[in-house]
Amino acid sequence: MSSSGKVLMPWIVLGAALLFSVAFVLVADPEAQAVHAAESAGLTDVNVEGWAWFGCGEDDDFRYNVSATNINGSHVDATVCCGVIKSCTVRY
Repeated sequence: MSSSGKVLMPWIVLGAALLFSVAFVLVADPEAQAVHAAESAGLTDVNVEGWAWFGCGEDDDFRYNVSATNINGSHVDATVCCGVIKSCTVRY
């Protein structure tokens, strides 16, 4: 192996490890991400009801139906759509 290959190899390994770590963090707990997105939208008492088969776009990797309380104190049902590359969206 040439000297330039010896210098380049640790950077390749480090880059691959970093990419894997970021991907793992992004998808580590999608239900927690859905709850966080709903709470960020002003909802409280958020409960994940299950997987949402409809209501999200094709770029969304995780889709959850949630029930929660809105800022007026009313019960609402919503769908939280999240993608690995994009952030989450709350849809009513």
